[in-house]
Amino acid sequence: MKTLLLTLIFGVSTIVLAKGVEVEKPWHQPLDLSSQEYQKINAARAQSPTNLFMDADLSATDQALQTILKVGARNLQWVAAINKTRPPAQWILLSTPETQHAYPMDKPSVYNGDIVVKDYKTKMATMDQTIVAVLTGTDALPTKPSVSDDELTKAVRAVDGCYQMASRWLMMAPYLDQLAQEKGNDIRGYYFLSQMADRVAKLQAYSTLPSDLQAQIRGWLLQMCFNTSSDDKACAAEFDQAVLAKSDLNQFYSSFEAKSKEIYQSFFIIPTISYRTNLSFATIDGMDTFTIPFMNPALPRVLSFVKDNVEAEWTQKSATPWALKLNIVPDDHDGETPHVEFQAGATPHVNELGGNIITMDQNVSLDDYANNWTIRHEFGHVLGFPDCYLEFYDKNQGVIINYQLDITNLMCSRRGHIQDVHYQELKRMYGNRAK
Repeated sequence: MKTLLLTLIFGVSTIVLAKGVEVEKPWHQPLDLSSQEYQKINAARAQSPTNLFMDADLSATDQALQTILKVGARNLQWVAAINKTRPPAQWILLSTPETQHAYPMDKPSVYNGDIVVKDYKTKMATMDQTIVAVLTGTDALPTKPSVSDDELTKAVRAVDGCYQMASRWLMMAPYLDQLAQEKGNDIRGYYFLSQMADRVAKLQAYSTLPSDLQAQIRGWLLQMCFNTSSDDKACAAEFDQAVLAKSDLNQFYSSFEAKSKEIYQSFFIIPTISYRTNLSFATIDGMDTFTIPFMNPALPRVLSFVKDNVEAEWTQKSATPWALKLNIVPDDHDGETPHVEFQAGATPHVNELGGNIITMDQNVSLDDYANNWTIRHEFGHVLGFPDCYLEFYDKNQGVIINYQLDITNLMCSRRGHIQDVHYQELKRMYGNRAK
């Protein structure tokens, strides 16, 4: 069975486009990695013989980014040292369910090295200087800060955000050429135009629209063109020709709609090749119920961790009530039964889209919020659902852009949960197997 790392291990990831078909994409990484996950990546990169930042002749920006990594690591150590002296109810928390990162399509993350450094300098300049002194110094870390917890929490979270972005830029910088190719999957133009009120009338009267609306529509239409042609200049020339020839741009929109729609839908559908023969569907006590076998792990606590989380998440009581149930079996006799494995230091992943091996980090507590969310998300990959986020490099702007297609969707964002669309997709795939 081929391997899929839907997240990263030491900065290397393999993405399975369909079961048994894999493409190495080290630049495909979740947008909402934790600082601890970035720490592992940074440590691995520092040990790599190809580490670009071992070179003494670094640019000013790269030197500043290395400073951010050092300050960010010390920031994590300081928070840990403070919390070690306190009961959990008084901990300084860098991350909570409410502070999970969200990058919606209309407010994407846009960054490069210079942007990260500028943001860091601004935050450090406006921060209480006693905090700055601790973070940039080398003395023993004080466990009784001289500022209030509210002010400290705000400051350490700001530094942690800079640490994460510096880590991400350094992680992605070697892959800008590959990331530039991902721009062809940018579906914001299609999405925003498909949702636009009176789109047909506006495209028909394009030349009479206010200039700001014209610029917005032009950008979206060029994004749709790029979904098909992957050539900025060709798309711009075709658009300009369409405007000169006829002010009605509905034909331009229609010529690219099918391809853009196909790309958009691919983020949410289960590929046919990931169809599971061991997932059954039935109506039980009036509720649509999907049942899938799951191998009983050695420890009851682990079974509870998986079963309770998965069944709690993949059950919907509002709208159309439905449920997913795990049928616990003693072994994996056919090699097709989902099960969980634990490895120290591993980044959680599933071995392929629609695969059966869920690997979790042995070093992370089963009670950790992120861990509970992760097992729910990873089981979505077992069911065949892909990730629904995108990251690409825009050569024209010199920046990396990323966004989550729906920040309320479990497969797009750590803020997300299951939705009715997950039920509809499972019903489309397995509804004809009703008992």
